[in-house]
Amino acid sequence: MISVKNIVFLGILILMGNGPSSSITSNCPPSAIISNSAVALKELEVKAESVATPLITGVAEAPLPLEIKFPSPVKMKPEYINETDPKRAALLYERYRPNGVTYLSPLEREKYRVRFGSDGRLYASDGTLFDTRKAKFIDTEDKVEKVGSGIFVLAPDGNLYLSNFFQQGVFHHSSFLAGGEVICAGEMVVEDGVIIRINNLSGHYRAPNESLSELGKYLKKIWQEKTPKAILGLI
Repeated sequence: MISVKNIVFLGILILMGNGPSSSITSNCPPSAIISNSAVALKELEVKAESVATPLITGVAEAPLPLEIKFPSPVKMKPEYINETDPKRAALLYERYRPNGVTYLSPLEREKYRVRFGSDGRLYASDGTLFDTRKAKFIDTEDKVEKVGSGIFVLAPDGNLYLSNFFQQGVFHHSSFLAGGEVICAGEMVVEDGVIIRINNLSGHYRAPNESLSELGKYLKKIWQEKTPKAILGLI
C-alpha cells in the first residue's frame, strides 16, 4: 500500500522536475515556483491523508466507477453570478456581509468530500460516519435553526460533497464547486451514514427531477446490493 509519505515524496519529485511529468517552466519567476509548489504539496498532503485515513474497523472504501457517464451538467442560475462580491450578495440575500458568498478552493472542498463505504454508508473525510441530525441553518438575521438535513452537490467527476452547515448569504450549494456545474444538488438526511431522504431543492441550480434518478443510478453502481432504500426509490 502506498503511504502518505510516498505520495508526498512523488509530488516533490514532480514539482522539482524529476518525476514523470512537470509543468513548471523556466518562464516562471522563482517566487511563483515556490508559491505554486507549496500549494500543490499541501493539496497532495490533504488528499493523501484522506485516502490513508481508514474508515471504521472492518469497512473498506468503495471505489468510484471506472467509467462515469452523466447527462449534461447543470449550470448555476445566472442571477447568482458574482455573489462573492459583497454588494451583489447584499442585493441577493438582503443582508450585507463583508466577504459575500464563500467559494471553496479545490483544497478547501476536500473537507466536504464524503467517502463511500462498502457497507452502503457515507463517511466524512475523517473516516467517521456522516450524520446530519445536528445540521444547522443560519438565516439572514443570524438565527440558528437545527434542520436535520445537509446540503449536497454531486460533481461531474463523481465526487459527492455534503455539509451540515448552510448560512444565507455565506455558504450555499454554489460554495462547494465555486459556482461550477453540478450533476445534482439538493438536501440530504443522513443518519449513522445511511441516506434516509434526499431531494433536489437548490435555488442556485434547480436541477431537474431526472438529476435525482442519475444520482440514484450512480450510487447503485458504487454500492450494488448495499444501496439504501431511499436511493433505490430514485431509480
